[in-house]
Amino acid sequence: MPQIKLIDGDDEVVETLSITKWDTDTIEEFLQTYLEPPAKDPNEIEDDEDESEEDSKKIKNNEL
Repeated sequence: MPQIKLIDGDDEVVETLSITKWDTDTIEEFLQTYLEPPAKDPNEIEDDEDESEEDSKKIKNNEL
């Protein structure tokens, strides 16, 4: 039987939902609505935004 298990922050199952009668669109909508994004690793550093802002400034300065 197809199921979705909802877990808490401690990886404990809080609720189990039967999705036997759900169609694909319903499952996708449910997951998009209720899934939390994974927690970011504090050791993982992303500087993508900073680099793109710096690149934008360089482009603007070269055009002036």
